[in-house]
Amino acid sequence: MAPKGGGKGGGSHSSGSSGSGSSGSSAPTNWTRQTTLLGGHFKQPAVVAALAFACLCLAGILAVAVWSFIVKPKGRKVFKWFGLPMAITAATLSMALDVTDRFLHELEVTVPAPYAFINLVSEYFFLKSSVLLLFIVYAVINNRIQCIWKDVSHFRIWKLVHLVFGVALALIFFIDIVIYLTYYIKYFSSPIGTLSYSAFVWLERWRKVNAAFHMLYLVAAVDIMVCAVVIASGARSRRVPSLISKYLLIIIAPLLLLRCLILGVYSINFTLLLNTVTGAADIAYVILCGIPTVIIFAGLVKIATQGDWFPEYQAVHQGNAPPDQHAYAPQALYPAPNAVAAPNVYSGQNVYAAQGAYPVQNVSYGQKLGVTGETQPWVPPPPPPPPPQQQHPYYDTSYQRQI
Repeated sequence: MAPKGGGKGGGSHSSGSSGSGSSGSSAPTNWTRQTTLLGGHFKQPAVVAALAFACLCLAGILAVAVWSFIVKPKGRKVFKWFGLPMAITAATLSMALDVTDRFLHELEVTVPAPYAFINLVSEYFFLKSSVLLLFIVYAVINNRIQCIWKDVSHFRIWKLVHLVFGVALALIFFIDIVIYLTYYIKYFSSPIGTLSYSAFVWLERWRKVNAAFHMLYLVAAVDIMVCAVVIASGARSRRVPSLISKYLLIIIAPLLLLRCLILGVYSINFTLLLNTVTGAADIAYVILCGIPTVIIFAGLVKIATQGDWFPEYQAVHQGNAPPDQHAYAPQALYPAPNAVAAPNVYSGQNVYAAQGAYPVQNVSYGQKLGVTGETQPWVPPPPPPPPPQQQHPYYDTSYQRQI
């Protein structure tokens, strides 16, 4: 998992360098040196606790990854290979590299200096999973809006904001990786035991870009939390209950906000300001960032298995259609207490019509909702027969006979 504090970079792994000097015009560079990783041989309780929680998170994300490949998603392409499974795979690789790096540090092994590239690879997989996670959650939000409101014209600005957040974070992710790679190339091209000025400049640029990424991601997480609250409120008021809306409000949005808050504080405090990472801070980072990540991806896999993914799912088939869908066929969907079965002169079907109520005018619309069968053109009803005429009693012969 990344980021790893202010020590992130080539110097985070060095306890000193043992490289043989060479005589000649060109001095040996950091590419050729060996470095011994700093560690405590598992004697520091805080470091061991952080390692244990990191292993726990790795086991959890591995289980979620296996689950994501076993289940058959019922939603859109965001749950297929280039969506959710790829995001989970990237998060798994990032956590695996983090656990491996922690173990090697505790063993204090001697490695070639380019081993520090493990930070770059871990950073790549971590940011990649974060960007994919954002697009997946936005897809879930967009689907819930379409399922609840149908008319999404009122949410165009919101969708535009989501697009801006996604594109901006993807662009910053690309810039972050390019700057970090440039820094490593500059660093390893410097003479042994030194950091060239150009490498230092690129490292400072990376710190600012990395902090900007996590700050913007935090703002996006706040936006997702607001969306989850609006969606849950709309689903309740419009009578469209769904487990997807509940998972989004209870699991995905709050844990994503917590995860982004921890990453933002960690990036500002330790990556940008170069404060020393303490054991307690490392434990808090692993617990409050790793465990929510596992739960968020597990919740998304659970959402992928739900059958009420719009438009494949139609709420009206389960009796949960919004009220505005029933505007033109109330008697057909909700029979009145004194309703009787009456012949439908429009389509030959039997519908419920309340005594004394107006007849259903748009039967074809109700038929499209699956109420009265196949769609047929509307035919006006025949005029009612004239009422029988009664004669006046004065002209009634029977009355005259009684007189």
